[in-house]
Amino acid sequence: MTKRTITRISIAVVFVSLLITYTLAPFNVNGIIARPLLAERLLTTKADIAIVLGGGLRLNGSLSDLSAERVEEAVRIHKQTGIDLLFSGGETPSGVEAQAMDAYAKQLGYSGLEHIEASSHSTFENAFFSDKLLDQNRFADTTVLL
Repeated sequence: MTKRTITRISIAVVFVSLLITYTLAPFNVNGIIARPLLAERLLTTKADIAIVLGGGLRLNGSLSDLSAERVEEAVRIHKQTGIDLLFSGGETPSGVEAQAMDAYAKQLGYSGLEHIEASSHSTFENAFFSDKLLDQNRFADTTVLL
């Protein structure tokens, strides 16, 4: 092998390593560091309502693991603080994300008011349509939970 070939292979290995690290980092950071920090911060924050963003539905209409984890954490926070939850997620081929999240939250014992934003199809739209709903209902202090 020539020095040039070895250099190209080294660059490729570094690139692939960075790509793998970048791809896996959001999972590790969200799962290990960010989620507990956000949840604990919400416990000490005054808020009228917390927005829970959808994380997808399976083909059979059940919540993805990410969505289920978000709902479980949100219900835990609700039980400790009494903060109502707004579930945000629109129509998919498998059903409406926000409705599936709300149904699962009720199975877990969520007793707050039902707030559903079901028009969004992206994170931007989650924010846009949730903001409209919050304005209509005159919520002052809002926290995005997950």
